Amino acid sequence: MIKINTIQHYLSMSGIRITVSDVSSAAAKVQELHHLPALTAVIMGKILAGTSVLATDFKNHEGISILWQTNSILGSIHADAYEGYFIRGYVDTADDNLPVTSHNEKLLISDKAQLTVTRYSLVYRYKIFLSTDSL
Repeated sequence: MIKINTIQHYLSMSGIRITVSDVSSAAAKVQELHHLPALTAVIMGKILAGTSVLATDFKNHEGISILWQTNSILGSIHADAYEGYFIRGYVDTADDNLPVTSHNEKLLISDKAQLTVTRYSLVYRYKIFLSTDSL
């Protein structure tokens, strides 16, 4: 059973690796801070969970940033995860008043949607910032 607000890794006897993420508190906080309708909050929670799972494979203070341009009434969804502990996200527009169903989730996803995933290094940025000693 997965613990609340954790990312856990499992390895099967046959060598299959499974990573499971629970971001319940983060998703609830995003919904509260941004006053998201229920369906938008569910979608945002799924994006936060996926972003956190992707970010756990990185070493050396790397992070991941996701921009999902939905081309729907949701607008764009942004999510960042870094250091293995920090996650944040927001939705540009949250106008849906639809009940939470898998059918309604599919209505909010356009076939013209575009997903951009960016991997970045906090160490690299830090080194660039500190290299001003030659000035």
